[in-house]
Amino acid sequence: MKHVLTRFFPVLLVFALAAGPYVNSAEATAPVPQRQSGEYTYTIEAGQATITRYTGSESHLTIPDRLDGYPVTAIGDEAFRECRDLTYVTIPDGVLTIGEYAFIWCENLAGVSIAGTVTDIGAGAFWGCSGLAAVTLPDSVTNIGDFAFFGCVGLTGAGIPASVTSIGLEAFDGCDGLALTVISGSAAQQYARENGIPHTVVDTLELPAAAPLSTAILSVEGNTAVNAGATLILRVETSADITRLQLMNEDKDEVARQNKWLAEGSGTKTWELTWTARGSKNRTLTVRAHGDNGYADEKVAVTVSGSAPSNQNPRNPTASSPSGPGSRPPGAYPDAIIGPPR
Repeated sequence: MKHVLTRFFPVLLVFALAAGPYVNSAEATAPVPQRQSGEYTYTIEAGQATITRYTGSESHLTIPDRLDGYPVTAIGDEAFRECRDLTYVTIPDGVLTIGEYAFIWCENLAGVSIAGTVTDIGAGAFWGCSGLAAVTLPDSVTNIGDFAFFGCVGLTGAGIPASVTSIGLEAFDGCDGLALTVISGSAAQQYARENGIPHTVVDTLELPAAAPLSTAILSVEGNTAVNAGATLILRVETSADITRLQLMNEDKDEVARQNKWLAEGSGTKTWELTWTARGSKNRTLTVRAHGDNGYADEKVAVTVSGSAPSNQNPRNPTASSPSGPGSRPPGAYPDAIIGPPR
């Protein structure tokens, strides 16, 4: 028996080395537990939090730097995917990485403030953020991933510091009106030259102020319970930097627009928006206030009762709609109050 074991020991040793140490398959594939803190889902590794999903509807959002006492160090892959209510986001100090496709298809995102601790912007991080107009990266960033700003069709300006040493494949493709601001002799300057992107060379970059429109809409008032066919009138008070208002339906289609304010006070403007209730469905409308640096939203729940006669004039529910040559169809009104659908 001893001779048999001696003879086969080298063979057993080879199989043991090839197989490697025993690993419990359940342990190897066990997912990292997901935790919940309000509107945030996150994971914990080494005592640090990674946000994996946000389910809120804030328009101006400051991401917390801690969740349940754990420091937030990463925005996970697709964490804010298709957050269409989001118009301005502040990424706090302590965050090191913005994950792959973290803000993909946040189509109404107009501005982002990135903390001076972020080093890596993942692949496709801001893919399809068509409302994003400008972004300046802090001098902590070293890597911009592939497709990071792909399809940001509204992006006209991006400041890239000298700290960035790697810019990925097609990082700014689809940004046809883009002009970069770069530091002389930097990797960003070389990237702009090689890709034919217009650019300005400067000595230093200045980061924009955070959340310039956080108090743009101060109040929205009006009788939000209307009969079908009647006209809803909203009185909106905004900060003085607002230049126009929109009213949008649940699909973000424009249903009303106002370019002229009624009155201007000390640091404020007062506006009026009108909308005609068609059909009997309750609606959630969005008031959007536009300024020079972006926009802010406020939701309005509208209760609609009854049904409108088919020949009713929506501007004046007691009168019939006009007909014949030269008449204006319902919805086409002067003074840019009612805008065309997009």
